[in-house]
Amino acid sequence: MASLEKKREALESDLVKFKAYIDAMENRKVKWTSILERLSDELDKSGQELKQIQVDKISLQEQITAQGLTPQDIDRMNVERDKLEKSLESTSVRIDDLSKTVGEKEVAAQSELETVEKLLQEYHGLLDRVGVSSSAAGLDITLDYPLADENLGKRPDALLPYRDIHNGIRPALQKYRDEIGQKVHKAQDESIRIQELLDRTSEGRDEKKEQVDTLEARLNADKITYEEMYETMVSDAAAANAEIERLERDLNAMKAGAQQGLLQLDSI
Repeated sequence: MASLEKKREALESDLVKFKAYIDAMENRKVKWTSILERLSDELDKSGQELKQIQVDKISLQEQITAQGLTPQDIDRMNVERDKLEKSLESTSVRIDDLSKTVGEKEVAAQSELETVEKLLQEYHGLLDRVGVSSSAAGLDITLDYPLADENLGKRPDALLPYRDIHNGIRPALQKYRDEIGQKVHKAQDESIRIQELLDRTSEGRDEKKEQVDTLEARLNADKITYEEMYETMVSDAAAANAEIERLERDLNAMKAGAQQGLLQLDSI
């Protein structure tokens, strides 16, 4: 009975599995039916498109024949077309490379332009610092839009309107440089003279300071001596006053004694 019970359970499990399998197959059957119907429709459409292509092919062949073209001509045209396509691709690649190169050159040119503009700012700033008016002295330098399309390919000196750096600005700058150098030398000589005067003044001040220190030392010593003498004088004066008071007391006593003696003599 136990064995039969196990077989029954196994059969029931198999029955459940078979039912699930049958259901899955039914679902697949429905799914594949739909897919087959769709494929059949697509196959019919493809057949119609193939018929239309064949009709178009016959029509094109008739047109080609009417134009007097042979299959060899068509093959040659296809070969030339392939060559043209390859040439076009090569040209496109070269154009891309040139565009990249041009972009890099533009970035480099822009960087160089910014550097030049900074140098020009420093140049005009230095002229202002040394007190030279660039416009009045004819030393003003400006750039005439060097990156504009109309200026591409021009020489650098052509981008500086009405300015000849080598024959005009450079000699003028050299002249101002010589003048500034002379002023600097004069200023240096004057600085040396003033420094020597300061040194002599400093030496005299040091000598006077030594004399003042000596006088202050003597004054301090005299003050100490004066204070000692004053204290001695005060002490001596106090002692003299005490002695005078003592003598006055003795004198008064002597006067009193003499007065008494006189009275005694008068009484005898």
